[in-house]
Amino acid sequence: MATTTTNRTASDDDDDDSDMDEAEDFLAFDDNNSNKEPKEETKEDDDDDDGTPSDLPPWMDYHTNVRRVTPLVALHNEIVGFCNLMSPMPEEMEQRKALVERFKVLAHKVFGKEEEEKCQVVVFGSQATGLFLPTSDIDIVLQLPEEEQKKKDEEENADNNSADSSKPPKEEADDNNSEGDDTADSKPTGESTDNNNNSQEQKGENNIEEPPEGSWKDMREKSPLDRLADALREEWIDELSYLEVLSKTKVPLVKFTHGPTNLSVDVSFSFQQKQETGPGAATLIKTLMEAMPPLRPLIFVLKYFLKARVLNEPYSGGVGSYMLQLMIVSFLQHRERDAVTFGKPGLYNLGCLLVEFFDLYGTKFNYPTTGLSVRHDGAFFRKGERKEAFLAPNRVFSIAVENPLDITMDVGRASFRYNTVQRSFAAAYKVLLAHVANPAQPTVSILGTILPPSDEMMARKRAKKTSSALTAARGGTGTDGGDSPQRKKRRFR
Repeated sequence: MATTTTNRTASDDDDDDSDMDEAEDFLAFDDNNSNKEPKEETKEDDDDDDGTPSDLPPWMDYHTNVRRVTPLVALHNEIVGFCNLMSPMPEEMEQRKALVERFKVLAHKVFGKEEEEKCQVVVFGSQATGLFLPTSDIDIVLQLPEEEQKKKDEEENADNNSADSSKPPKEEADDNNSEGDDTADSKPTGESTDNNNNSQEQKGENNIEEPPEGSWKDMREKSPLDRLADALREEWIDELSYLEVLSKTKVPLVKFTHGPTNLSVDVSFSFQQKQETGPGAATLIKTLMEAMPPLRPLIFVLKYFLKARVLNEPYSGGVGSYMLQLMIVSFLQHRERDAVTFGKPGLYNLGCLLVEFFDLYGTKFNYPTTGLSVRHDGAFFRKGERKEAFLAPNRVFSIAVENPLDITMDVGRASFRYNTVQRSFAAAYKVLLAHVANPAQPTVSILGTILPPSDEMMARKRAKKTSSALTAARGGTGTDGGDSPQRKKRRFR
């Protein structure tokens, strides 16, 4: 997606080199620039091994020339650089695809093949949209025949009946008192595989119970979750570093981490004749990304922003990927509508959009009375008019987000810690404003004031440069389609 450009060369700078007259204000933010190498113009005595000044974050290659670039354009360039750095590499895509294919084979062994109308393995979420961070989980749903649901329900009823009959009266009373916690259903008893890899390593093999006696093939009466978990224990026992069955959550899951690749997988179940919104959501987001070029880079930045603050998991009260994507889409819809209403051109400066996003959801949005919808090109609605689905009297400051695939579903209902998310948005807005508004507070990296760089990012930057160099040595064009004059982009310094 090419962006609007302007010449910033002053009339008294005629002695500048000729191509500076054609320099662009900011980089294009399409996928095709992810492997391109910018020309290095700044040399520092304290450079890193790859030639990057050591005081810069991994998504920057040189210092910004503040005399030529405004703070918002500098922030835009940083966002483009961050998006290119965190975008998946071809080998990562292949690694994830290979793991999914192996899991499909296992699932079909347990539940039957898709051709037999027994089991369909569907990938959704960030893996399906290509919007995953390097540590993001792979989300998979197994669509099973309706009789599997009956088995699951019968087992759950049997468990509940046996538990009720074995409880002493006093213990039952204590359990009744504990049911008032409105967050109990949304919190699983286990750890997050995305944010707690260290804790998983400390637990080691204690996370994986030994397979029960007999093969999983002989346990047809078990629930689908237990059957899958037993199969993983038996077939992949030497490759798993973490395995857990979360059967008491709103959406039951089997969570496991594949040790050799360190990839975490969340497996949920859907039964025929029931609507599954996960795969449909991935298709929706892909369509919206084609219509809204700023959506993809904003998703990458904001996903990492929330992950760095451990606010990215719905079951712990944070904001999940789908909810965040709907929030960004709603913001862009209303931002474009305002541009049309007031006769202004559409805005494609990612720095300005990021600041305005934090301003809207951090300081301006009326959470007690208003919900948001992305249908009909974006709209707000009164919670009171749809209070059965969107009004939570015990959490009046929670956000209400309509699911466009099921308009009776509130995507934001599980985010019981949203007040913390809102405060983090407000703080980020104030920090960015200090560096982009006149008089701007100088800093090496504006984006680095809200996104903490990490050693993993630096290692990723070196890996991407190595991959790009190997591709060039083989005479290939990589994933960027080559460096044709139409595709070449230059950073404005």
